[in-house]
Amino acid sequence: MRQKRRISHFLIVVLLIFTAQGCDTPTNSPAASSRAVRTERTLVVIVPGTYGNDEQWPMLLLDHQTFASELARGLRGDVEIHPQLWSSSIFGMRRIEAAQMLSDDIDCMSADYDRVVLVGHSHGGNIALLAASLCRTRIDSIVCLATPHVYLRVVDGEHTDLNLPIYCSPQTLRNTGRILCYCAEGDMVTDAWSNALLTGVSEMEAIELTREWRMLAGSPRLADDGFVLRLLESDNLFASSRLTFAVHNEVIPCDVRDALGIRQHHAIHSCEVGFAVGNVLSDHTSEELRIDRIVEDTDVGVR
Repeated sequence: MRQKRRISHFLIVVLLIFTAQGCDTPTNSPAASSRAVRTERTLVVIVPGTYGNDEQWPMLLLDHQTFASELARGLRGDVEIHPQLWSSSIFGMRRIEAAQMLSDDIDCMSADYDRVVLVGHSHGGNIALLAASLCRTRIDSIVCLATPHVYLRVVDGEHTDLNLPIYCSPQTLRNTGRILCYCAEGDMVTDAWSNALLTGVSEMEAIELTREWRMLAGSPRLADDGFVLRLLESDNLFASSRLTFAVHNEVIPCDVRDALGIRQHHAIHSCEVGFAVGNVLSDHTSEELRIDRIVEDTDVGVR
């Protein structure tokens, strides 16, 4: 017996969707006259960004509202929150190590859950994207909050620009139902600052991480490998708040500023946004991303 429930939610900020979900569970006794309905169990793993592993927003705290508590409230049902821990560094190799650890943790924890959701702030989003390509567990959704998505600039045989996402690989898309990206309005960390202060990834690391994309794209060449470029110690990398393959790339109005009047990078993991994201995650109707369709369209990156 399958029971369907439809609940409408008013999403704080700019998000409004309808939820449709159901579950199927057998009774313990063959002689039982009715079936007991089991609540779907969801594991949410929250990954902080660089230098953000001392913050409490990913945690459930007694008598305190946090991003994590409001996300769970928006999701409803049986939700387990796991705040992931990693040793921060601006260098990309540390993110790769963190992604491998996260993938191992997901595979260890996921057996008791019906769905697994990854939420990452800033470069924590990149760690989540990379971990999804490494773990054996199917990932229902990945939410990137103010994530600087790093791309490698290449050109194909027709001299067409292709920008390959280095953390979101074809295997990430195969193993993930949907990717959602949200950024607070005026947050300059995701692109301007990340580009000015470097992406934290070497060009060789980016070339290695985009191996499958490059094979699918017919072994493209670097966009620029000139002497002057190398003399200036420049590279073919750039960061953007937008991810090509995200179902949502939304900018959320926000005016949270620090004492200097600068909009804060952490504004995106407020309690209000947590509740709104939880409502979005409760929707199961989004079409899965299909890698074969992406390859057919030769749309392997932001053009």
